[in-house]
Amino acid sequence: MKIIPYCFFLSLLFTVSIPAYSALNIHSKHCLYGCPSGYSLSSELIVRENYVLNFSKRTRLPDWVAFKLKRADIGDAHKINWTDDPLLAESVTLGFRDYFDAADKGLYEPGFLVPLENFSAADDWREVYYLSQAVPLKPALKSGAWLKLDEKIREILKRSMVAEVYVMAGAVYERSMPLLPGTDKAHQVPSAYWKIVSMYDPHGPKTAAFYFDQALSKDTDYCNHIVTVRGIERLTGLDFFHAVSPSKVEYLETGPSHIAGHLGCKGEHHD
Repeated sequence: MKIIPYCFFLSLLFTVSIPAYSALNIHSKHCLYGCPSGYSLSSELIVRENYVLNFSKRTRLPDWVAFKLKRADIGDAHKINWTDDPLLAESVTLGFRDYFDAADKGLYEPGFLVPLENFSAADDWREVYYLSQAVPLKPALKSGAWLKLDEKIREILKRSMVAEVYVMAGAVYERSMPLLPGTDKAHQVPSAYWKIVSMYDPHGPKTAAFYFDQALSKDTDYCNHIVTVRGIERLTGLDFFHAVSPSKVEYLETGPSHIAGHLGCKGEHHD
């Protein structure tokens, strides 16, 4: 494990795990204008070829992930088993068996913050199948708004001139949720999840931010859950786009969605 005490730039030519510091600004190819900062001191930051993961040892779940998606990386999900993360001790993570009873009872299903299809055609695609980036999702959310938004993001790349899309996604803990009944490991279950979709523009990133409560029904339209980036910052304590100039970040984080039309939405947002 490599300890980095100061702000730094990480090369994605290799995989590295470091303790996360709340004041640390992280830059990688997967984070447009900087990765989220302000995360827990008890978390681990793991930088991989296909994504960046901030994993909380307190909740045993990822706090957030970030990835840059390109058309050439998208494919059909491979039919292999999910595996434990080789960089994280089994004592701090949840395993596949920990989800068994929850899935059988229809309480939660394991879902991935980095969708499996996003990198099925990429090099090192197996790293997307690590359980460290899995989260407990209510079945209606997993097969509803969450899935439909992921599908729309891939559709943008397949059917338009957009070359790449940047995505950040993570957990929100606003209220207590029922725990996974099949494990005695101490953990927490998120009450909601967020997702920020961005595209590069010479004048600053264009974004759309979403907030999905676990109680949403399967037929929920993801367009009705557009929020501001600033709203997600308030809920999570994270700071996004710290590399954007102060003159632009206010509009970026508090203004209307800039790419809602690309995602099939009208652009309204709610805090």
